Amino acid sequence: MPDAIAAAMAVVAAILLIAVVVESRGRHLRRLAFALVPVATGVGILWIASLVWTNVLQGRYLTPVAPFFAMALAELAIHAQRRWIRGLVILLMVGSLTLFGFQQRTYAKASTTDYNLMSRVMRQSARAGDGFLIDPIQDWVFSYRGAVSVDPGAFAALIDLAQPTKPPLDFAWAHDPPELNLAAQEWLPPRIWLASWNTKPATYGPQLAELGYHSVYAQSGVPDGHTVTLWEK
Repeated sequence: MPDAIAAAMAVVAAILLIAVVVESRGRHLRRLAFALVPVATGVGILWIASLVWTNVLQGRYLTPVAPFFAMALAELAIHAQRRWIRGLVILLMVGSLTLFGFQQRTYAKASTTDYNLMSRVMRQSARAGDGFLIDPIQDWVFSYRGAVSVDPGAFAALIDLAQPTKPPLDFAWAHDPPELNLAAQEWLPPRIWLASWNTKPATYGPQLAELGYHSVYAQSGVPDGHTVTLWEK
C-alpha cells in the first residue's frame, strides 16, 4: 500500500508540474527551476550510476534533496490558478500525510532491520553496566550493528563486549567486528544482552550457555527479524 501511494503521488506531482508550466507559459518560474536543479541532479547521478555500475537508485537516497522538492511543490502550489490544479495540490497533501502515517509504524523499513526493537528493550530493561552482544553475520549492509548507530543513547551506559571502542567512520554502514571468543575473556558482566537473528545460526548463545549463563528474558520482533535475550549468571 505505501509503495502504491508513493507511486501515485509521483504521478500527481508530475501532472501538477506540467499543468502549472503550461498554464503560466513558463513565466515567473525562476525559483521553481532553481528548486528542481538539485532534484534532477540527484536523480540523474543515481540513475547514471545504476546504468553503468550497479543498481543504487533507491528512493531513500533522495532524502537530502527533499527540501528542494518541497520548495518546488510550494512554488507549484503558489502558481496554480485553476480549481482542478489546486485539487492536485490538496491530493498531494493528503497523500503525504498518509505516507507519514505509514512511516510511524513500528517496522516502517524492511522487516529484518527492526532496529528499534533492541534500543527499546535496552531503554526499558537494561541496567547500567550490563554487557551486550550482537550476533555477527559479516554482511556489509544488514549487520544489526545498525541498531547501535541509530540510537546510541540507548547503549551509552552498557558495555559493548565485542567492540569496546568506537569504530572509525570508514564505511557507509555499521559492520560487525570479528567474532569474540567469550571463553578467552578475562571478565564478563553477570548480565549480558544478546541480539540474534531469527533466521540465522546463533553465534554467542551457545558460548554463553557453555560459560554457565542462562537466558531469563527474551523479546522478539517480526519472524524474519531479531530476538533480544537477556543472559544471566
